[in-house]
Amino acid sequence: MYLGRYKLGEWVPLSVQCRDASGDAVDPDSAPTVTVYDGDFASVVSGKTLPAKDVSNRTGMFEIEGRLASGFSEGVHHALFQWSAGSHSGAELKRFRVVGGGHQDGAYTAMQHYKRPQASHIVGHLDSGVLEFRKNPRTSG
Repeated sequence: MYLGRYKLGEWVPLSVQCRDASGDAVDPDSAPTVTVYDGDFASVVSGKTLPAKDVSNRTGMFEIEGRLASGFSEGVHHALFQWSAGSHSGAELKRFRVVGGGHQDGAYTAMQHYKRPQASHIVGHLDSGVLEFRKNPRTSG
């Protein structure tokens, strides 16, 4: 299954519907895991445990959002989900593409401009929680 195209810094929803051998939704013995591989099948994220989603309405549904940080590069990535329910071991493979643009720290969620006598300053808050400070000094002519 193809999940779409994303830029560095964006969040990718990684979800799986656990099923038994006959294809019926099932609660696994323990939370499923996801491992993300790059195009050369080198592990980028290893064995991340997924939390349950919508427990009261969806049996066996698990989801986590993964942020595309510094370990990711442009190209196709594969997410391998694995779980076990009784004697059945299940797996599902999904893929997504990381495209050019974006930044590993994400996009600005807030920004403030401060003008001071010596320079103008910008403080920005990014998706990743990073605070970024920028300074634009005046030039003398």
